[in-house]
Amino acid sequence: KLIFQFGPICFFAYFSSKILTPHDTALGFILLTLSGLGMANGSNLIDGLDTLALKVTSVTLFIFFMIGSLLHESSIMGLAISFLPLPFAFYFFNRAPAKIHMGEIGSCLLGLIFMLMATFVFMKAGPKIGGINAFALTLIPMCVYELETFLSMSRRSYNRKSMFTGDKLHIHYILRDKYNYSPSDASTALATIVFISSIFSLACFTISNAFVGFIIQTVLQSSIFIVLANRDWIQDGHMKLAL
Repeated sequence: KLIFQFGPICFFAYFSSKILTPHDTALGFILLTLSGLGMANGSNLIDGLDTLALKVTSVTLFIFFMIGSLLHESSIMGLAISFLPLPFAFYFFNRAPAKIHMGEIGSCLLGLIFMLMATFVFMKAGPKIGGINAFALTLIPMCVYELETFLSMSRRSYNRKSMFTGDKLHIHYILRDKYNYSPSDASTALATIVFISSIFSLACFTISNAFVGFIIQTVLQSSIFIVLANRDWIQDGHMKLAL
């Protein structure tokens, strides 16, 4: 599966880097490939509970809308609004008790949508705030997906397991199984964490710059996940993380 993901993502990253970063194509290619792999897998990992994918997706699209508003780019705002019916329509099939989940195809479609939105944000923001800040700005709405992929693969690798082996230690499963949240409540809790941390990072963007905002958001989300999951990750065979 990773090989089949890697091919299209590299294809996308190569041509996008030629257009978006013509003066530093190699760096652009590497960054786009890594973020693309993170999105493709992260959006798939966040699809394990009823209404989880659609709630987090709705928050992500809203943050893209807010970015368009801050940049005064109506095209980005319009695209975010045009994609919103997708998760809302899926609600009727995915609400508890869910009849279907998105699966690989649906989650990869979400990843593609977010990468396209990020591409448009970079194109519009780059001339205004610079390449580094523009790239950081594109990652703010997608932080939870990238972070979920990184934490999952790191946790499994640390425990000498295959990075691609599934487990029940994702934050939404811990909220459900250890904190006794219903699937819908666990989904709402994760979406709320994403929403609050994203709004805070956008505030940092307006005060300072997008790179600072993205770093603060990553630290904030990681800290919350570690606080919630640390007591389960310290069991035998699992790593212990401290703030």
